[in-house]
Parts: sequence; C-alpha cells; structure tokens
Amino acid sequence: AEPLALAEMALAPLLRRAFETPLMAQLPTHPSVVRDVAMVVNCEIRHERILEVIRKVAPNVLTDVFLFDMYRNEKTVGPGRKSVAYSLVYRSSERTLTDEDVNAMHLAVVNALKNELKAEIREG
Repeated sequence: AEPLALAEMALAPLLRRAFETPLMAQLPTHPSVVRDVAMVVNCEIRHERILEVIRKVAPNVLTDVFLFDMYRNEKTVGPGRKSVAYSLVYRSSERTLTDEDVNAMHLAVVNALKNELKAEIREG
C-alpha cells in the first residue's frame, strides 16, 4: 500500500486577507549610529530586565538594541556574575545625529545600567 497524506485547510481566513496590500515603512533618510556597551552583572539579572532599564531612559531615537555577547567564567568575571554586551542603534528620522548627541544619550543609558543594575561597565 502507498502512503497516504491528508490535509484540511480553512480557506475563509486566508481569503479575508487575500487582497490586502501590506503597508511598507519608508526607508530611513538619515544614517544610524551604533554604540556598544559591555558590562558585568549578577547572573540573576535577566536580559529582559536589562532591556527594561535601557528603554526606560533611552530617547526615542534609540531604534534597536541587540545582545551580541554573553560570557560566564568565574575566573575572569567572578562567581555569580556574567559579562554581556549590547549594540544600541540610534537614528533620527528628522536629522543626522552628531557624535555629541549620541554620546550624551548613550552616557545616560550607561549611567542607568550602573545605577539600577549595579553593572560594572567594561571599557575598551
């Protein structure tokens, strides 16, 4: 006997959206500026909590935050601690941001991480 496959599909939900045109976002006209922040925090501090602190003080021109590194090693970062690094993307839809603009905004984010999470910021 040959194998048999059977599928059932509800067409009504598909047909309701068949002729919709998705909205496209306008391409940015101003460049983004990326700043990284690397820190050592207590292992119990979750990624969501770090994002919460960043977003609480971040300006509206902070468009993306990416976790790009996480490292645990008792000998290098200490027991119960982890090293995490994030890229923060700043972009204004109205103008090109200067280094001075971004540096001031980024410093506010770094200070919030230090104050609220007792993060030890890794330089260089």
